[in-house]
Amino acid sequence: MVEYIQIAWQGLVSGFAYALIGLALVMVYKTARILNFAAGTMAGISGFLAHWWAAEQDMPFGVAILFAMIMTGAGTYVVERLTVRPLVKLGDFLPIVIMTLGVEEFLANVSLLWWGGTARRYRVPGDIDRINWLIGDFRLNAWHLVVAITTFVTLSIVGYIINQTELGLGMKAFAEDQDAAKLMGIKESTVSIWTWVLSALVGGVTGIVFAPVLFLQQDYMNIIFIKGFVAAILGGFLSLSGGVAGGLLLGDAGVLVGEQPAGRAGVAEEDRVEDLGAAPGAAAPAAPAVVVPEEVQVCDRGRPAARHGVPSPPRRRRRN
Repeated sequence: MVEYIQIAWQGLVSGFAYALIGLALVMVYKTARILNFAAGTMAGISGFLAHWWAAEQDMPFGVAILFAMIMTGAGTYVVERLTVRPLVKLGDFLPIVIMTLGVEEFLANVSLLWWGGTARRYRVPGDIDRINWLIGDFRLNAWHLVVAITTFVTLSIVGYIINQTELGLGMKAFAEDQDAAKLMGIKESTVSIWTWVLSALVGGVTGIVFAPVLFLQQDYMNIIFIKGFVAAILGGFLSLSGGVAGGLLLGDAGVLVGEQPAGRAGVAEEDRVEDLGAAPGAAAPAAPAVVVPEEVQVCDRGRPAARHGVPSPPRRRRRN
């Protein structure tokens, strides 16, 4: 019984990431009818900025997170104004989608040039991500608990903004009928830009809290973005709560059919790479050996290796 509870919890942790990304996608699509394919990379850059500032620039972790969120919001504001807004005025859906793909490719290359392609893992203060509590036979990771709390706080804040603020009422109005909302005096540009910023901040939170769970590399949020996109589809793409529920369902469904959840379960310690938060002088874990397929292996003297258990033909001797 405990084993099933453990598996369900691991799936739920994965589902938190899918739910938050699904929520970010649905917010933009429901309000502006735009699919933001740059959401995953934008979230990944937020995670990189926060942990890079904290680990390599000696910035306090909380301050690094705050600066990363400010940079995420400001960058999203610029992206929406310079790339998306001019195309929205044209009223064509396809160019906007292509533009978000272009933004994703641009940000991915900037991330690759800045941090490189090596997978990294930054430690969090107090090594919280390495603390495990045993409740009977149930193992609870401290950072997974932080992920759960952060998810519920984020969902609560987004729920309050949508239901209790003028921005939320404007988002609802545009989601129901854009023409009627314009006639009521609600500015489309204002609602659109702050919806994009709010969506990016939700994605940024996801990228930051899941960076210690995953390896930090240029595309570490891509698989979460894909699963978040599926979660949004499961929720109908027009329901915020549906996107969240779809993410949680997808997370548990993944582990129930044998998929490895997002996290450290089942990953050997020797397979981890470049622990940037390790103490000075600590030995780095050995990188796994690269296995060359049999079809391209070359043995001595330039003779092709045996393929699929069939020995190579002997070399013919030249007659004098």
